[in-house]
Amino acid sequence: MIEYRLRPLFGLRMRWLTEITHVERPTCLIDEQRAGPYGFWHHEHHFRALDDGRVEMHDLVHYILPYSPVSEILHPLLVAPKLRKIFAYRAQAVLEYFSAQS
Repeated sequence: MIEYRLRPLFGLRMRWLTEITHVERPTCLIDEQRAGPYGFWHHEHHFRALDDGRVEMHDLVHYILPYSPVSEILHPLLVAPKLRKIFAYRAQAVLEYFSAQS
């Protein structure tokens, strides 16, 4: 279980609790929301070794927002850009971390 404290929208504090529900070493890790901002959250992390020794990481995320139909209006304006920013930040952080390890 991993607990986060975040401010997903409008600076409102929220608790987000995810559970790692499946690990298939070294190729897959799945986390699912147990409490938090989404009606449903299922996040798959897939890893694939490349011929040059690097590892490719791919995410597959399925989620449902609460408070439909209002959330459907807010999704492209607030939620989707926030998720893109989060995953872009993580991609940069992973790149910097592993570049420093070389």
